[in-house]
Amino acid sequence: MAEKYYSISPYIYVANNPINIIDPDGKKLVYLIRVKDGTVIRLTYSKGNFFYNDGRIYSASSGNYDKTAKTLLNQYRKILDSGDQVLINQLHHLEKSEKVHLMQEGKTGSKVRKEGNKTRTFWDFSEKSKKRFEQIENIESSDLSTVAHEMNHQYDRDINNDTDNLEENTAKDPSEIRAVNNENRARKIEKISVRKTYGGKIIDPELLINPPNKR
Repeated sequence: MAEKYYSISPYIYVANNPINIIDPDGKKLVYLIRVKDGTVIRLTYSKGNFFYNDGRIYSASSGNYDKTAKTLLNQYRKILDSGDQVLINQLHHLEKSEKVHLMQEGKTGSKVRKEGNKTRTFWDFSEKSKKRFEQIENIESSDLSTVAHEMNHQYDRDINNDTDNLEENTAKDPSEIRAVNNENRARKIEKISVRKTYGGKIIDPELLINPPNKR
């Protein structure tokens, strides 16, 4: 990737910022596992797997088992096998992005937070979160649709397509409309009902077909 970084010496690992950035293989989807003693283990996503910094493939049998990481990885693999080129291209883009996308377990719903030039995604695949979603939206929840929704937020922010994001997320928020549109791709893969609301409010059906785009 040297042609993209003329201003940085190839001898300077992670742009001389090893505290905030890891780059074992040039990819930028990083999952954080926080173990009981306070240690943070970083896994980097690449081609359907998470990897430790030393290149070992992460698995439940390799130690540091994290249920959220396993669920997330399974959804990434479903996307790769889905044949949906839009979702596949988004995942590949984030995997190879020059920007860092940190991810970890969440407790209060799945969400993407912007942190300077990075994003931090909290993944909540709990039954409590699913039930809360189903009560508000009156539609079935699934892990794949959740990943597709938040992945669109990651992608939007990666390509600077989120300048139209409203402070209070509503059914009229262009960013959320794009995310719901992305989510519906996953819903069609799983053959479950498509989503037509956000926060319990109806989204303009025309915008769900042709979502607003700042690019």
